[in-house]
Amino acid sequence: MGAAMSSDISGSPESRENFSRETSGASYILPREKLGLLLGEIAKESSLFAPVGDSFHRIECAEGISLEGARALFGPKKVFFPDYQEIFRFDAQGRIEDALRAEKRAIFGARACDVRALRMLDRYFGEMDEPFYKTARENTLIVGVTCTESLPSCFCTQFGGLSNAGLDYDIWLTPVDGGFLAESGSEEGKRILASLSLPEADEAHLRAKEELIKRVESGMDWEPIPDELIFSSMRNGLEHPVWREIAERCFACGKCNMICPTCHCYDVRDETDLHGSGVRVRVWDACHLFRYGLVAGDHNFRGKRLARAQYRIYDKFYYPMERYGSFACTGCGRCLDVCNAEIDLRKILRRITEGAE
Repeated sequence: MGAAMSSDISGSPESRENFSRETSGASYILPREKLGLLLGEIAKESSLFAPVGDSFHRIECAEGISLEGARALFGPKKVFFPDYQEIFRFDAQGRIEDALRAEKRAIFGARACDVRALRMLDRYFGEMDEPFYKTARENTLIVGVTCTESLPSCFCTQFGGLSNAGLDYDIWLTPVDGGFLAESGSEEGKRILASLSLPEADEAHLRAKEELIKRVESGMDWEPIPDELIFSSMRNGLEHPVWREIAERCFACGKCNMICPTCHCYDVRDETDLHGSGVRVRVWDACHLFRYGLVAGDHNFRGKRLARAQYRIYDKFYYPMERYGSFACTGCGRCLDVCNAEIDLRKILRRITEGAE
């Protein structure tokens, strides 16, 4: 269950490295009326988190879960990397209480862009063997769902699209006639599905899944650009006029950072009382914010808005490719959905690669 951390750029979790979906994966048909049984089986050992409305919440039943349509506005990142997280407590006598706890949890209803984002976070946090994220990943079961429609801001076809091939999951559901095509992606997922005594899926169900993916992806307003062209254009495009145009529009509010499923910057601070007791906490930070680059002596290594706006894009399409061999964007389009300046990554990519060889 869950993914073990790895600093290798392949991001292959140890818990699934011996599981071959081609030889060991199983596919079943889960009737809609049995969705509650699946949730109940998972809930025997894990707390459930699922998309309800615009974000993921802890749930007790299937009522209100958003499994149709597209991804939620807020992804499941907070389950693994909370926006406010206690690290440890301390008192005036020097006693320290570690806040690290292992809790069995399950993400139900993650989309391909959400799971693809976790693979990127695995790489970031895996480099420093960070214990809080690592513990959460290793103890969280992932149930993914195929989108049945796209949003105007979606362009995931640039980064792998809606397919669950190559993703790290335990169970994957795709809405089909009669219920859901349920595929196992790990031994734990296979065990859970087998326990429900479900009928096996056939070729017609697999074709229905592929037809659904093709239909939804064809509705996206995006023609993928070769990765090599994006990377080389970014490398040679530091002085491109698009950066100044973006900086003039950008409010530097940090909303795109906070909504992004792969942004991972944080600050660590101590909150104390007058008696010497307190708590050390980790809180989200954002490279778009002026104070992010503020250091001793009032020096700010990224004080200009141009530098911050440009870095934000390079940190998705240049530095991670140089470092890991993949982009840190999943094409979820969430940043555009929340941007007051309507800054669209797709337009930036088209501009920066236009006419480039």
